[in-house]
Amino acid sequence: MSEQDNRRNARLGFFVLIGVIVFLIGIFFIGSARNLFSSNITLYVLFNNVSGLQRGNNIWLSGVKIGTVSDVDIATDSLVLVSLKVRERDQKFINKDAKAYLSSEGLVGNSIIVIEPGQMRIPVEDGDTIGTKYTTSTEDIINLAQSAGEQLIEVAGNLGEVTQQLLDGNGTIGMLLSDTTVADDFRSTLTNLEATSQRTRSLSNEVGRMVNRLQNNEDGPVYTLMNDTTFADTYSTALSNIEETTANAAQVTQELQRLSEQLQREDNAVGVLLKDPEFARDLQRTMDNAAAASRKLDENMEALQSNILFRGFFRRRAREAERARKDSLEQVNQR
Repeated sequence: MSEQDNRRNARLGFFVLIGVIVFLIGIFFIGSARNLFSSNITLYVLFNNVSGLQRGNNIWLSGVKIGTVSDVDIATDSLVLVSLKVRERDQKFINKDAKAYLSSEGLVGNSIIVIEPGQMRIPVEDGDTIGTKYTTSTEDIINLAQSAGEQLIEVAGNLGEVTQQLLDGNGTIGMLLSDTTVADDFRSTLTNLEATSQRTRSLSNEVGRMVNRLQNNEDGPVYTLMNDTTFADTYSTALSNIEETTANAAQVTQELQRLSEQLQREDNAVGVLLKDPEFARDLQRTMDNAAAASRKLDENMEALQSNILFRGFFRRRAREAERARKDSLEQVNQR
């Protein structure tokens, strides 16, 4: 074999060696990235929607990559089972109550799984299923932004219509903006309000001065009413007397009511006098008879005085009465 062939073979061998070395380095880095050369445990998570998650996507814990997604399978018509390959040395940081949720590398990067470690301080074991935490995904944010943009466009259109109506003078606000008479009336109203405010301020000052005079005038009735405690006692006593008088009047009224009820009853003499017309007629006849008898008695007495047999008796009685009258007058004059 010639020297030229040896050189060619040497160069070929060198490039093959370099290629093998690069291949081994690539295998090492890829294996390290996919945890092919370290001890791993498998955990499971159930999602309703994995949003494009694939095998080989990264798993993060507290901002540190701890594993990759080993498999994505449909469990039921509404659940997706995701298998997680996690480094065994990071197992102690993942507790039984850990939660996993979907996120992305950047705004539109690959989907990843983020694990929250939990609080139970009991590490997971190989084959455990951890809980799921649902968060707002990038797709949800984009949909929300799209919906907000559509609503913003609609609101802007409505504002344009309202602005045009205002410029055209339609509606109350449009009239306020375009009608100068309304502005003049508004300015006039403000002027009146200012004048009213000044009058109110003046009246308030007058009232303040009047109150001050009333409080400082010690001889006036208002000062006495406000500061004299004896007057307050007198006023309280008067109120008590009025209250007692009112109570007595109420009692008298009740007594009069009961008396009126008794008088209206027909089982007593007064009730009979008030209500029985027959008794009233009998009483009237009795009174008439008594008057007639009295007249006849007077006539008889006059006849007896004229009678000669009784004339001396009546004259003696008259002289005795006259003598008694004179004696009474003399006693009065002596006093």
